[in-house]
Amino acid sequence: DSFECSDSHRLAYPTRGSFGQWCAARSRGRDYLYAAAEFGTHNPARVLAGLRAENQAHHWCRPDDPATERTKRRLVDLFCPRSPSWRATVLERGVRLVRQAIDGLAGEPH
Repeated sequence: DSFECSDSHRLAYPTRGSFGQWCAARSRGRDYLYAAAEFGTHNPARVLAGLRAENQAHHWCRPDDPATERTKRRLVDLFCPRSPSWRATVLERGVRLVRQAIDGLAGEPH
């Protein structure tokens, strides 16, 4: 298991408008910590290609166009594969991560 800060210089590009930034902006004056777990699905280039295709279909195709429907289904699968073993692993790791976060906030070792 590993983690990477969103302000890391190793990222391919900086994010804008992330959920963490939105939450922090609405929590002015409070001590705030945001964390998001990402569980790998596919090669980053494949995911980016899927995002671009869906964006293109969304803006240039009709909503009922088969290309629009196909790219939207592909995008869902890119972020949430149908594989039962992948889903079980993600649920297991997600629950473990939440427990570790709760223990950490409570000052208890995991």
